[in-house]
Amino acid sequence: MVLFPYVLAKSDGLPLEAHLSQVAEAAGYMSSFFGRETELAIKAAWLHDIGKVNPHFQARLNKQHNSRFWQATNSFRHEIASLLFLPLFDKKLWEPLAEMVVAHHKSVDEKEKGLFQLFEDNGYEKVLADYTLNFSEWKKQAIQLLAQHLPLEKNDFSDQELKEVFQWLDEWSFGLKSDYRWSRGKGLLMAADHFASALQYETTARLPHLFTLPEVQRFEMGNPLFPLSQKPFEIPLSHTLVVAPTGAGKTNYLMRRCRGRVFYVLPFQASIDAMTDRFKAAMPQNVASIFKLHASSHLPAEGEEPFTPDLQLQPMVGAAVKVLTPFQIAAVALGTKGFESQLLDLQGCDVVMDEIHTYNEKAMAIVKGICRSLLHMGCRLHIGTATMPTALYQPLKTMLGNDVLEVQLTMEELASYDRHIVHKCKADEIETILNRELASGKRILWVCNTVGRAQACYMKTLEEWPEVKKMLIHSRFRRNDRKEREKALKEDFAINAGPCLVVSTQVVEVSLDISFDAMVTDCAPIDSLVQRFGRVNRKRLAEGDRYLAPVYVVEPEGNTLPYRKEVLEATYSMLPDGQCLATTQLQSMIDAVYPNLPTSEIEHSLVFSAEGHFRKPFLCHETSHALMELLEFEGDTAILEVDIEAYRKANWIKRKGFEIPVHGNTIRYSAPDAYRLKDVGAEPWVVDQANHQYQLFGLRFDQPNSNLL
Repeated sequence: MVLFPYVLAKSDGLPLEAHLSQVAEAAGYMSSFFGRETELAIKAAWLHDIGKVNPHFQARLNKQHNSRFWQATNSFRHEIASLLFLPLFDKKLWEPLAEMVVAHHKSVDEKEKGLFQLFEDNGYEKVLADYTLNFSEWKKQAIQLLAQHLPLEKNDFSDQELKEVFQWLDEWSFGLKSDYRWSRGKGLLMAADHFASALQYETTARLPHLFTLPEVQRFEMGNPLFPLSQKPFEIPLSHTLVVAPTGAGKTNYLMRRCRGRVFYVLPFQASIDAMTDRFKAAMPQNVASIFKLHASSHLPAEGEEPFTPDLQLQPMVGAAVKVLTPFQIAAVALGTKGFESQLLDLQGCDVVMDEIHTYNEKAMAIVKGICRSLLHMGCRLHIGTATMPTALYQPLKTMLGNDVLEVQLTMEELASYDRHIVHKCKADEIETILNRELASGKRILWVCNTVGRAQACYMKTLEEWPEVKKMLIHSRFRRNDRKEREKALKEDFAINAGPCLVVSTQVVEVSLDISFDAMVTDCAPIDSLVQRFGRVNRKRLAEGDRYLAPVYVVEPEGNTLPYRKEVLEATYSMLPDGQCLATTQLQSMIDAVYPNLPTSEIEHSLVFSAEGHFRKPFLCHETSHALMELLEFEGDTAILEVDIEAYRKANWIKRKGFEIPVHGNTIRYSAPDAYRLKDVGAEPWVVDQANHQYQLFGLRFDQPNSNLL
């Protein structure tokens, strides 16, 4: 029975006591997997939000802010108010309990006005006065709630003991500034809190499925058509480095190398969706514990309810297999909010890093930082790629040490993967090429380096080939619309016979299981080109049925963003013209383009140094905004002006379906009339664009210029 049903945890009406019970159950269950004492975890869970009993906090939930408490204090943190009740516990538990409770929402440092800043700005006496204001009005109720569920050292405490708590907190927080380590306790409490908050009354039923193991034995081996499936995998080395072409069987091989729960890391959203479907088909017993994690991953599928437990579980700890982007796992390298929970979730697991093939210095620094953190947590790393420069391979091999299995194909095996004839061409030749290939009935993929160019090229197709079946796909569609286009790409354009033309950006580059007959592509770095070519003549055929498909690479001219011009020129100069792209020569071409990888300023922001030392103060984390700025990540969103009312009325999941990923700087520069939709959802930028123009081109900033052809 709930003692105080009117004391709420959230504005949704969930009683605080129910929430604390759910978090305690989650924390107790997770503690054995995360190496923490169960009894301590349960006590911290009951304590962590008890400060919400404060009637002024309850008034805040009901949007009643005009109390004298709010006038007397600059801010109120319920987790700090929860620590008022430390005297109810043995003093030897104060530090581990405070560690788990005090920073489960905000970093303790000045970035988020946490415990450090609270005492520095206000002083011990002021903090004590603020947080004990009217304490007698709610103290007994909170103690009664705790006593109902926990064995307490005492049933009350004096004002003097309360002062001792604040004096201890002041001294403890001061000492934390020179304490450089990360908190397992904070990670456990945050994991349990987020899990129970999302699942609420489903918490009990879902916990037993959190840490199930995947059925990796179901991945086929021994197929002579795929060379990697012929190679031994049951070798007692922890880590794996595999370099092999697309279609060699890397996924099956890497999955068979796994022994525990699996985190499968892929670069792009579309590839994650496809890989998740593949895993669910391969491991039917694990379907309920296979999740994906990217910006749109918790959008419901067609006909699916938006608040199902499966959708709620996606960002939580646990899963037999979790398929995610490098951005989702970058927190463990850069120490952004929640990194402690993610480190605990990863510990001892198998992490497959598949086709991490972007080699600018920032991306490589992040990859190395992720690997450092994973190795610190006892993870087994399995790295697979078709296009890894030696300048990256060697540092990764050194990092993995002697406990790594290196796997590569023989020259004879590599030669069997020759699938493309490369033709160099100029921009003014594209129309002739497309006319010829469409006339022969080919399905053509036209890949552009930027969204703006893709939109311009698609406009050209509307003018020149009105009768040809066609589609445009890039990142600047509503997330729901992007999902529909990806589905059409896989289930229609890449399968059905007859001429068609798909104009795309790099979103098709990796792990999408599509196969076209020919390609026209802007010149890109050699590694990206190899991945793009993998979307043409992709299917692995028996030796007698193999053939070479045409790919046309446009000479780089003028502005080459987002790539460096010297990289594109080096790539273009090495490509054959009118001849087969020999798979046996790819490694030397990649190494010529990337003879070395420069260091990045991001190196200094990684949480673990090269020597394994942790670099951030205890209970502190970086803001996500700092991470996005560091990586120049497209972390902003936009919506169309026609969607404003629907966006306002939608729940948080449905709102994501309206959102279009963008970079804030792009909006500011290219759409000066755009404005923020304040205090609604993700506070997206609002862009005024006619719906029929959006349906054709997606979000468009600059007028497409047909002369780009």
